[in-house]
Amino acid sequence: MQDQSLSQKKLRSKHNSEILKKMQEGEDLTRYSTEASWFPVRPIIKKDGDAIRKLFTLKNDSDKAG
Repeated sequence: MQDQSLSQKKLRSKHNSEILKKMQEGEDLTRYSTEASWFPVRPIIKKDGDAIRKLFTLKNDSDKAG
């Protein structure tokens, strides 16, 4: 497992070096699509309404501000 993290570290280092080289050469980095970026788009996480109600329900009506 340590070999995998080492190879990922080398891959990140290589990628970062390539980006720095492009920046030093004055290349416009905005022309690359988001699909080609290093980090994938985060998924939208749907909230669990029941869990939220359980966490934030007031104990009784006297606790309500108002």
